[in-house]
Amino acid sequence: MKDYDLKTLKRWTEDKYEPTKAELKLCSEVVRHFWSLRQQIQIKDNILLYKWEDPISPRRLFMTPKQMQTELLHGCHDVVSSGHMGQYKTLEKLKQIAVWLNMTQSCKLYVKSYTACNLNKKSTRTARSKLGQYHAIFPMERVHMDILGPLPVTKTENLAVRLSSTQTKEKAYGNLVRQLCELLQIAETRTTPYHPSSNGQVERYNRTILQTIRCFIKSKQHNWDLFLQQLVGAVRATRNSQTGFSANMMMLGREVFQPIDVILSTSNWNADRKEVPQYIKDLVENLNRVHDIARDNLKASQERQKGIYDLKYNQNMYNVGDVVYKLNQATKVGQSAKLKSPWKGPYLITAWRSPVLYKIKDRKTESWIHHDRIKLCEDTELPIWIKRMRNQLMDQTMDEETNEIYECPIGLPDIFKENTNQIL
Repeated sequence: MKDYDLKTLKRWTEDKYEPTKAELKLCSEVVRHFWSLRQQIQIKDNILLYKWEDPISPRRLFMTPKQMQTELLHGCHDVVSSGHMGQYKTLEKLKQIAVWLNMTQSCKLYVKSYTACNLNKKSTRTARSKLGQYHAIFPMERVHMDILGPLPVTKTENLAVRLSSTQTKEKAYGNLVRQLCELLQIAETRTTPYHPSSNGQVERYNRTILQTIRCFIKSKQHNWDLFLQQLVGAVRATRNSQTGFSANMMMLGREVFQPIDVILSTSNWNADRKEVPQYIKDLVENLNRVHDIARDNLKASQERQKGIYDLKYNQNMYNVGDVVYKLNQATKVGQSAKLKSPWKGPYLITAWRSPVLYKIKDRKTESWIHHDRIKLCEDTELPIWIKRMRNQLMDQTMDEETNEIYECPIGLPDIFKENTNQIL
């Protein structure tokens, strides 16, 4: 027996030795704990056993030396017959055969830090940061862009609907839009992959357009562009529940006449002929009034939405140098989405812009990712390239901190000058 603590317990049990309090104080926590339960300790075939009193199935448990604890954890968790079960089920298996001090903590830590489990099991509680909000003060201050598709080719050879938050794929975004933004001095922002929540406005607009198109297309879906312009016009003429006004009223200062208005001649009922200067003055006042009311409505609506969204707030804070896993949302051709690993990695955090935006790096690539799509890697064994890269990153950070020169607001010559004046 290589375990000194169990060797001591075995010797005392065999010799029926009663150690003094002073001797027990010099012993380890393991010896003191099990010696307080010495009535349950037995020796059979030169093996130290612990008698577990159970009203249903009393049994003898193997008092495991430190060198064998990892092997038992491996046999109760890693092998095919154990099935990589969770912390509770693995612990229950262990309780049937073995016992050691702090076995519960050892089991939880082992399962929690096992790579295969971290990669292939979904979290019981997903990460969720607080809801961020954008505020546009005037029309066209913030413009969202998106490409909706792919859609079937129509008779007019339309392939996709171009809408006005930017998808992050470089091919779709292109250098043309970048150069246009630079030319017009537009500050551009992009969403992180697989996380279009910051484009919620245009994503919700896409959903509404698709709902309306589905109501008018045929089964083969080759006429989706036939009524597209009319359907978009119908959406613009509908009052928005957040602002309280339609898009036409927000942009034009008036409602656009619909076919039903022409049929009922409502344009003649509400006609109010004015001179051009008076019309312009009233239009400007009407637009300002509409925008003021819309801002108040938006503020109240956003506060309500944020309160509801943040109820499930579960945000983690990561630092540069932390190792994380990334949510794996892409499925390769020929593979089943139900059998793929939900996580991918590990990755190293190399930078961050905000509590919800981090830059992660693997061996070759580096990309920005949202907080909700990563989780902390708690594996005990990390790849060598991760360790090497993390050490380089830490050394670089320390060098930058060392190179920072602290400038004292009071120079030494000034101090000497003041002291000299005092002496004189």
